[in-house]
Amino acid sequence: MAKKKKVLLSNADAIARLDMMIPILYRNIVNAIRIEATMEAGNALIPNLPNALPGALAFNAYAELGL
Repeated sequence: MAKKKKVLLSNADAIARLDMMIPILYRNIVNAIRIEATMEAGNALIPNLPNALPGALAFNAYAELGL
C-alpha cells in the first residue's frame, strides 16, 4: 500500500473545520448527559417497582414506562 502524503492545513482552514465540528460535539455531549441522567433516574426507579427485573429485562421495563 502506498503511503499517503500528509496535507497540512492552513490555520484558517483548521479553525474553519473546528468551527464546523464544535456544534456537533456539543450536541453529542449534551445528549450523552441527558441519556446518563435518564438512565440514572431509571436505575433508581426500577428496583422500587413491584416485580423488579434485573439486567436487560429492566431495559424493557424502561421502554414500557416510556422512559
